[in-house]
Amino acid sequence: MRGLDEQQKRVSFWDSWTKAVSSTALSPEHSNPPDEIFLAALALDARRELVRAAHVAKTIYRPKIDPAFAKYRLTFKQFHAYRSKLPWYRRALLLYGAPNPQAASSKATFHSLLVINLLEPFGLPLLWSIKPALSPHKSTWIVALHKTHPFVGLLISLVATILAAGVVVGAYASLRRKAIKYENDPQCYLWEEDPQTGVAYPID
Repeated sequence: MRGLDEQQKRVSFWDSWTKAVSSTALSPEHSNPPDEIFLAALALDARRELVRAAHVAKTIYRPKIDPAFAKYRLTFKQFHAYRSKLPWYRRALLLYGAPNPQAASSKATFHSLLVINLLEPFGLPLLWSIKPALSPHKSTWIVALHKTHPFVGLLISLVATILAAGVVVGAYASLRRKAIKYENDPQCYLWEEDPQTGVAYPID
């Protein structure tokens, strides 16, 4: 309550100040240019103070959202400036922090699939050596086909390999496109910049 009272006093002060400045505005021929420049600078400060007060009050009223705000602090503009400076391989493999929860979820699925595929050549033979019953066996007709028609058997194996690789690459592409979609959607961000002051504030 004390924190909310402090923010209320801050808002009340700057609200009264801006109203007083507006009500005492002078015509250009009677105003003092240095004073007007000073008042214009203070008016910007007043807006920043109101934004800060709103931010503090919001975190007091909605403390459960704080962890999400703390984890994803970049605005749309800040994130794209950060991502554009990364090397191509980091952008290609999504090796950077996510700007919002939706992109983080898609990237987690993308990287999980990547880890599984990288470990598969080592993990599956180890599993089959421990439990031989789980080891796959070639179908009898494929073995027979390789013996009777080696070229046809090789062609079928090649086509099956290409199709399997296409499915895996397609899954990677789909997950990556989904993550990029959330990264490029301003509505998915938890923070936004005030266009006049440049101050970032959390979005509802």
